[in-house]
Amino acid sequence: MVSPVLDEGQLVGTLAAPCDIKTAAYTRTASMLAIVNARDRKVTREFFAEVAVQSVTLNETMRRAECLANVLVDMDANVLTRERVVACIDQLVAKADGIRQVLYAHMTQVAQCAMDGDSFH
Repeated sequence: MVSPVLDEGQLVGTLAAPCDIKTAAYTRTASMLAIVNARDRKVTREFFAEVAVQSVTLNETMRRAECLANVLVDMDANVLTRERVVACIDQLVAKADGIRQVLYAHMTQVAQCAMDGDSFH
């Protein structure tokens, strides 16, 4: 049996709570830790894929809600302009491209691993 490193009780407890914008960061963190926990527990590939899809979707959905909540704050403060939104989009796309490049490098290395049990470290 695998000994979990994560506090599974806290992880499950966080995920048991209904989604709320006030606790979105905790929910997003728990969604990502769920992937780590599933991997640590060595679940089947199919179950791992399901956990990963649901976790990433939850994380992305809550992040979108946080983003819209911030838009409301800026609207209320009357500081939201088209130029500011365009600048933010450009910055985010540039950041995403940097992340994509790192992920590409990782996957290039992973693709070189043998399929017979060898792993990349």
